[in-house]
Amino acid sequence: MEIKFLSTKSIESNKDIGKSSYDSAKRMWKDVKVDYITAKHIGFTCVDKLYGTTHSVIYFSERKFPESWNCDCRWHTIKEKFCKHILAVFLRLNNDDNFLKTIKKTPL
Repeated sequence: MEIKFLSTKSIESNKDIGKSSYDSAKRMWKDVKVDYITAKHIGFTCVDKLYGTTHSVIYFSERKFPESWNCDCRWHTIKEKFCKHILAVFLRLNNDDNFLKTIKKTPL
């Protein structure tokens, strides 16, 4: 499976991504874990220790980018934009070479 995500440089230059979302993602990226991997999906858990919340982020390989990413948080559901939890997964994929090392990673 190939996983497509935004590179750190793309996240920083994207005008649709607010500074507070990016700052929160930088705080949380080390607390992103993989729940499961199937032939078409990858499930992640993103823990925000500051607020004591946990959210599920799912990557759907059969969908086109950016619709391939989904989070169960209210902000993502309402705004349909990348939330801090999805951004935290992107940062983990960018910063941790051993994270999902068996999956082909394609930063955009």
